Amino acid sequence: MKISLPLVLVLALSGTAAQAAEDVTFDTLDVDKSGMIDRQEAQRLTAVAHQFNRADANGDGQLDATEFAGITIDSAGEQPVGAQPAS
Repeated sequence: MKISLPLVLVLALSGTAAQAAEDVTFDTLDVDKSGMIDRQEAQRLTAVAHQFNRADANGDGQLDATEFAGITIDSAGEQPVGAQPAS
Protein backbone atom coordinates (compact mmCIF):
# COMPACT_ATOMS: atom_id res chain seq x y z
CA MET A 1 0.00 0.00 0.00
CA LYS A 2 1.39 3.39 -1.00
CA ILE A 3 0.75 6.42 1.17
CA SER A 4 1.15 9.84 -0.36
CA LEU A 5 3.51 12.34 1.20
CA PRO A 6 0.72 14.85 2.02
CA LEU A 7 -1.17 12.15 3.94
CA VAL A 8 1.96 11.26 5.89
CA LEU A 9 2.46 14.92 6.76
CA VAL A 10 -1.14 15.30 7.93
CA LEU A 11 -0.81 12.25 10.15
CA ALA A 12 2.49 13.46 11.56
CA LEU A 13 1.17 16.95 12.26
CA SER A 14 -1.93 15.66 14.04
CA GLY A 15 0.36 13.77 16.40
CA THR A 16 2.38 16.95 16.96
CA ALA A 17 -0.73 18.90 18.04
CA ALA A 18 -1.62 16.22 20.58
CA GLN A 19 1.93 16.20 21.88
CA ALA A 20 1.93 19.99 22.19
CA ALA A 21 -1.07 19.85 24.52
CA GLU A 22 0.67 17.23 26.66
CA ASP A 23 3.76 19.44 26.85
CA VAL A 24 1.83 22.12 28.73
CA THR A 25 2.78 21.15 32.25
CA PHE A 26 2.74 22.75 35.64
CA ASP A 27 6.48 23.39 35.35
CA THR A 28 6.02 25.12 31.98
CA LEU A 29 3.65 27.68 33.48
CA ASP A 30 5.51 28.06 36.80
CA VAL A 31 7.92 30.57 35.27
CA ASP A 32 9.42 31.77 38.55
CA LYS A 33 9.78 28.16 39.82
CA SER A 34 7.99 29.00 43.08
CA GLY A 35 6.08 25.72 43.05
CA MET A 36 2.85 27.65 42.48
CA ILE A 37 1.13 29.19 39.46
CA ASP A 38 -0.07 32.70 40.20
CA ARG A 39 -2.65 34.64 38.20
CA GLN A 40 0.00 36.34 36.07
CA GLU A 41 1.60 33.01 35.12
CA ALA A 42 -1.85 31.55 34.43
CA GLN A 43 -2.47 34.28 31.83
CA ARG A 44 0.11 32.58 29.58
CA LEU A 45 -2.48 29.92 28.69
CA THR A 46 -6.10 30.85 28.04
CA ALA A 47 -7.51 27.54 29.31
CA VAL A 48 -5.74 27.95 32.66
CA ALA A 49 -6.70 31.62 33.00
CA HIS A 50 -10.37 30.83 32.34
CA GLN A 51 -10.46 28.01 34.90
CA PHE A 52 -8.21 29.63 37.51
CA ASN A 53 -10.90 30.66 40.03
CA ARG A 54 -12.61 27.26 39.89
CA ALA A 55 -9.31 25.40 40.25
CA ASP A 56 -8.06 27.56 43.15
CA ALA A 57 -9.73 25.36 45.76
CA ASN A 58 -8.26 27.09 48.82
CA GLY A 59 -8.76 30.61 47.41
CA ASP A 60 -5.17 31.74 47.97
CA GLY A 61 -4.79 33.21 44.48
CA GLN A 62 -2.30 30.55 43.41
CA LEU A 63 -2.53 27.05 41.99
CA ASP A 64 -0.48 24.25 43.46
CA ALA A 65 0.18 21.09 41.45
CA THR A 66 -2.93 19.35 42.80
CA GLU A 67 -5.21 22.27 41.91
CA PHE A 68 -3.59 22.56 38.48
CA ALA A 69 -4.28 18.87 37.81
CA GLY A 70 -8.01 19.68 37.85
CA ILE A 71 -7.73 22.02 34.85
CA THR A 72 -8.73 20.77 31.42
CA ILE A 73 -6.44 21.88 28.61
CA ASP A 74 -7.92 21.58 25.12
CA SER A 75 -6.03 19.08 22.97
CA ALA A 76 -6.11 21.55 20.06
CA GLY A 77 -2.53 22.36 20.95
CA GLU A 78 -2.72 25.80 22.56
CA GLN A 79 0.77 26.82 23.60
CA PRO A 80 1.71 29.15 26.46
CA VAL A 81 2.54 32.69 25.42
CA GLY A 82 6.26 32.82 24.72
CA ALA A 83 6.63 29.02 24.55
CA GLN A 84 8.78 27.47 21.87
CA PRO A 85 6.75 25.66 19.18
CA ALA A 86 6.92 21.86 19.26
CA SER A 87 9.39 20.50 16.73
